[in-house]
Amino acid sequence: MFGHRRHQPEVDEVPVDVHLERDLSEVVGAVDGHLAAPTDTSRKALLDSLELLDAQLDAADTFSRAVSGALGLNAGAPVIGETSGTPEAVEVYGAEFQAQVALVKAAKDEVRGPTSDTLSALRTARGALDSVRAQEATGRPPPPRER
Repeated sequence: MFGHRRHQPEVDEVPVDVHLERDLSEVVGAVDGHLAAPTDTSRKALLDSLELLDAQLDAADTFSRAVSGALGLNAGAPVIGETSGTPEAVEVYGAEFQAQVALVKAAKDEVRGPTSDTLSALRTARGALDSVRAQEATGRPPPPRER
């Protein structure tokens, strides 16, 4: 899903297309709404935000394939989620981006087949994102994640 990401140390910032980051923020908001009141309505709002994110990722994949094909290259995009040759990017803490990816995966599991386990995993992923953001705000890098 986030195949354009280059391997970077977790304490680095990664360039992310502003539209992708906006869509990720929308997913976080929909997750918050769903966790506050897990109903069919909040699950639908979460699904809608995930579909917008997927549309952005599809556009980025299409752009990447077109550029790679035209140039005969198979290099990843320099900006994660870019959809043009002149992307507008924001720098996102690498650990925060990874936590966003984990949250999206948990959200997709929840909308595919909601159970107490998927809801718990979604809460855990949301808490992990908050933790990374809190550590980033204090200027301390997060502890290394096990791979």
